[in-house]
Amino acid sequence: SRLIHINLEVRAPDWLAWALSNNVHQYITSYINFKSNALYTFDPNSPDNTYASPRTWAFLSRLMDNGLDMSTPEGSALAQGTIGTVSKEFKAFIANYGKLPKLADIIADPDKVDMPSEPGTLYALCGSLSTWVDASNISPIYRYLARMPAEYQVVTIKDAVKRSPSVRNTPEMKGWIAKNATALYS
Repeated sequence: SRLIHINLEVRAPDWLAWALSNNVHQYITSYINFKSNALYTFDPNSPDNTYASPRTWAFLSRLMDNGLDMSTPEGSALAQGTIGTVSKEFKAFIANYGKLPKLADIIADPDKVDMPSEPGTLYALCGSLSTWVDASNISPIYRYLARMPAEYQVVTIKDAVKRSPSVRNTPEMKGWIAKNATALYS
């Protein structure tokens, strides 16, 4: 035979590590953190022409970075043509971003800003915080983050360090990692 066939296993943690270091849109990385089985939805018995895969999620990210608006009929159709029927649930997940506190409010008063309680909204918040955090605003974001349930703190910290490795060297991050090393590295 002239071909070599290699079967690969798709694993969300591996893809997320790649996606975070390659600037895949935060809505996508947050959604895959929330629902990892949506990363690869191929079903050989499905009549659908397309399905979600690491490659199609990365392509959708580029579309979103170039202005794709999934709230429009055209945007919804493009998303469905890119990642298949999972696009409907992804679009519903994106609605969580409208429920998030504003960065300016978190920085102004991290101890008083409302903390969401719904899992989908918390995963959206993890993605936003990991994108927003940098050395100049880590103190208030860290104080706000400390109010989140531990599992969401871990998601946020892992994503933040992958997106912006320089935050690892801040006193706040070093303290958080020392306090939560077991949860972070398990």
